[in-house]
Amino acid sequence: MAKRYDIEVIGMTCSSCSGRLERSLKEHPGIVSTEVDHQSGLAVVEAIDSVSREDIERMVLSTGFELK
Repeated sequence: MAKRYDIEVIGMTCSSCSGRLERSLKEHPGIVSTEVDHQSGLAVVEAIDSVSREDIERMVLSTGFELK
């Protein structure tokens, strides 16, 4: 069963930024789905049970964005 995480992201200024983060998250095999909105600064991520919130936050940080 997948878990849903709402991650607040700082530093996305355009749709290209949100697209880059979304593509990066989707590359991880444990990510089921993502929806990233640069205007709200929110990344909604569904992941398998073995992927933690901290794992997703590390993925966001490694893409060059910050967490709120």
